[in-house]
Amino acid sequence: MNKATSQEVSLWTSPRETENLLGHQSAEDMLISAYSCGRFPHAWLISGPRGIGKATLAFRMARAMLSGTLDGPNPTLYVPTESPVFRRIAANSHGGLLTIERLINTSTGNMQSEIVIDSIRQLRPFFGQTSSESLKDWRIAIIDAAENMNSNAANALLKLLEEPPTRSVIFLISHVPGSLSPTLRSRCCELKLRPLSLYNTSCALKSLFPDLNDDEGRCLLLSHIGDGSIGRAAAFFTIDPALLENFFSLLVQLPDIDYAAVHALADQLSKVKRDHDYQSINDIVIWWLGRAIRIMASGAQMPEIMDGETNLILRLTGASRLDQWIEVWKKIGELYSDADRLYLNRKQVFLASFVCLADATRGMQRENRAR
Repeated sequence: MNKATSQEVSLWTSPRETENLLGHQSAEDMLISAYSCGRFPHAWLISGPRGIGKATLAFRMARAMLSGTLDGPNPTLYVPTESPVFRRIAANSHGGLLTIERLINTSTGNMQSEIVIDSIRQLRPFFGQTSSESLKDWRIAIIDAAENMNSNAANALLKLLEEPPTRSVIFLISHVPGSLSPTLRSRCCELKLRPLSLYNTSCALKSLFPDLNDDEGRCLLLSHIGDGSIGRAAAFFTIDPALLENFFSLLVQLPDIDYAAVHALADQLSKVKRDHDYQSINDIVIWWLGRAIRIMASGAQMPEIMDGETNLILRLTGASRLDQWIEVWKKIGELYSDADRLYLNRKQVFLASFVCLADATRGMQRENRAR
């Protein structure tokens, strides 16, 4: 990971600029082995949750193939940042690599919703060119993400894969591989990446944000919230730590509510400049309730991410059945989704979600007592 300070979060490095990758050594070894045996598949489907390093792995493999680091006695995917190949790929100017992703709509300035057929049609002439860029004349394409292709684009890609050009390889990045057609998936060698461990997420965060080396508690909390995704964990780095601490201090009091404190927090979150904090807290509400439900279901003891969390989950567990809490989780998720679509007042939405948690606990407790 490239390093960043707390003031440089907006400069979060893209996969094409990322030098190292944590937690996926077995996947790297599989790619190296497949390359070294001389029967490298012409299409790879690299799948897994968002933000765990799928595209980073694809760019690492592309750099290694185009720089020749796989062709010596000690093959490796590591290519240093000072390498000309690394610099050209980072600048998106290497003739041996084509990246296909959603484009910017020039009339609106917004990202297009799909990868269209014209983008996929670039592949055939690209693979037909003779490259002078690489030692082995590989032509490599990365499609990120494959599920963004519309049906025409996917069909065009399928036709290309039926008669793959020589010395070419396509890496398809997919967060939702099940959404791709079985036929397309059957033409690819699938490489499934798993979420990062808590330790690797923590290490990656500290590398990206050196400030966290002196704040183990915050780093651990972000690592938990990341759920194995460094991209997700990093997205929460900019949230005000004091605001996050305030939120958890209110959450742990459930089913009791300090209404004055909750209103004050809702006032903070409803401000326009707090847009990221508001979205982040909503996300954390859903994430934490899901975490609590998983703990209830498994009965496993988990390290606390906030003081009093264990007792809180015990109160929730004793208040209701698991299926009832799943319904609460769905209800709050739908509330946030509807609020975004209908542009509802943010303060009222946050208050409603907090009250929903408290009312659910109290109502279920009353229901259980009445039985």
